[in-house]
Amino acid sequence: MAFHQRSVSLPSRPLSKVEEELHSVEACISSPSLTIEAISDGLRGLGDIYCSIEEIMCLPSNQVCSPQQRKLLDGEMECSLELLDMCNTMSEVFTELKAIIQDLQVSLRKGDDAVLQAKIQSYIRLVKKAKKHSKKTLKKVVSNKEDCRIVKLLREAREITTSLFESSTHFLSKQIAMPKLSLISKAFQKKIPVICNEEQLQVLECCIGDLEAGAGLLFRRLVQSRKYRPLATGMAFHQRSISLPSRPLSKVEDELHSLEACVSSPSMTIEMISDVLRRLDDIYNSIEEIMCLPSNQICSSQQRKLLDGEMECSLELLDICNAMSEVFTELKAVIQDLQVSLRKGDNAVAKIHSYIRLVKKAKKHFKKTVKVASDKEDCKIVKLLSKAREITTSLLESTMHLLSKQIQMPKLSLISKAFQKKNPVICNEEQLQVPLSRVEEELHSIEAWISSPSLTIETISDGLRSLGDIYSTIEKIMCLPSNQVCSSQQRKLLDGEMECSLELLDLCNGMNEVFTELKAIIQDLQVSLRKGDNAAVQAKIQSYIRLVKKAKKHSKKTVKKVVSDKEECRIVKLLSEAREITTSLFESTIHLLSKQIAMPKLSLISKAFQKKNSVICNEEQLQVLECCIGDLEAGAGLLFRRLVQSRSN
Repeated sequence: MAFHQRSVSLPSRPLSKVEEELHSVEACISSPSLTIEAISDGLRGLGDIYCSIEEIMCLPSNQVCSPQQRKLLDGEMECSLELLDMCNTMSEVFTELKAIIQDLQVSLRKGDDAVLQAKIQSYIRLVKKAKKHSKKTLKKVVSNKEDCRIVKLLREAREITTSLFESSTHFLSKQIAMPKLSLISKAFQKKIPVICNEEQLQVLECCIGDLEAGAGLLFRRLVQSRKYRPLATGMAFHQRSISLPSRPLSKVEDELHSLEACVSSPSMTIEMISDVLRRLDDIYNSIEEIMCLPSNQICSSQQRKLLDGEMECSLELLDICNAMSEVFTELKAVIQDLQVSLRKGDNAVAKIHSYIRLVKKAKKHFKKTVKVASDKEDCKIVKLLSKAREITTSLLESTMHLLSKQIQMPKLSLISKAFQKKNPVICNEEQLQVPLSRVEEELHSIEAWISSPSLTIETISDGLRSLGDIYSTIEKIMCLPSNQVCSSQQRKLLDGEMECSLELLDLCNGMNEVFTELKAIIQDLQVSLRKGDNAAVQAKIQSYIRLVKKAKKHSKKTVKKVVSDKEECRIVKLLSEAREITTSLFESTIHLLSKQIAMPKLSLISKAFQKKNSVICNEEQLQVLECCIGDLEAGAGLLFRRLVQSRSN
């Protein structure tokens, strides 16, 4: 091409703003009150910062001109390769740590002290290994007077990222330690049954999940920005696609008005809110596309000022969305605990108070939100952004209002007044019960998917999520008085099924680890392809194939069939059927994954690879495969947690 154009629109943040944000993250790292949550936020923030630097680099005014500056930029690009490796490694470490924490929780429930001690040692070794890796990363490069601001930004971002990863390993090393265990009682040393605060472990698992997500995002940002940076140094300017957006401006405005009407409706439900949130995501995507059109560029200084103001407000919205996501996660956990307390007949007042306090706290968050007055000079883009932000805020506010009405004191919507009289808690079965026949229908529906010749990885991911919901529903049905296992024969059958479910639990955990490893291999494969490293590509393909074969063997070992009995109750049949379908689903998954990358006939790699020519790979297919495996990983993880929960209850 004669030239390579990117966006002629202004970057989302000016250079000085990016520098300020970098200093803010740096100050956060050096703070004595630094937490894992703050580190997770820092990683997400750095992902956005790298994206902004990439935009700034593509502006004509920021082109690298002198040979000295070009040399410095090349040096920085070399250093960023180390950072890229470190991000990838840390992402893998966080994934492994999360898996260890999950295994720890299972071991605690089983009371297996030997396995517990082994898992703690694995955790400590892994954190130490990560610490050593972060120390090896080159952090400092001698500054030069000839440095342009872009090179300084890149260097500073790299140094801060490295420091952030060092801080994360330091924090994680303090969570579980030997011989003084922060989560495990000293009784462990005396060979007395282990006492562990399971709630702390669950919090730690969530924190590591956030770190994993943050590191994964940052890794993808870095890979993406490396594709575009070389183009920015040798070309006058770089323009983004001027293709038409998927929806015109008027259509987006209509959809926003439709959502606004939906939010103000007196018949609003939680299900409707969930649907609107999904639609808002599409709208923001459309606005982004529209903003990139030449006809929608911000021209006047007044419009530029308004857009900057709106971008500032959007930071608040970002905070709200993040806070609300955390609140929903916490509320879900409280509800699960509340159901367990109800089944056991325990006093659930404490859990109800936790729920109410959490909702009240979330409500206060909205009072702090600042609304910006509209201006006659507002351009359509700024109005759209402002409108979308206000609707999103109102929607989340409505959510908290609805949630506050679900469980109340002293009039409980799910808890009988008998609770106040210290009688056994009576749960409203109508609200909790889903007919048994409905669950059977859903199982048959998934079974039909599996046997379909048009089965895809996306369908399997949906199936795994559905199975998670089905197991949750079966658990609720089992707790109803009308579905109690009575006869000794039925109890024996149920015990047999619970034994078989242990194998399924192992399979879910094993498959979850496999999906995580496969995703990491796909990411490495993409990096090797960009570098043009044929040897590394071939090695990664072999790793992929070996891992899939290993997973195939594991799934074949799992027992699928249990001899049916005339005395079998419907609950046992449901559990047995759900287990068989889950195992079949995992088998189908491995079969499909084995066909994605194969030797010698490669579905993603050209035959030129066999002739030792440069490797040709359809990178788009690899990215799709990575996303699919990510969905599978999430589905398997959800199913694993459901199974663990159902066994503990």
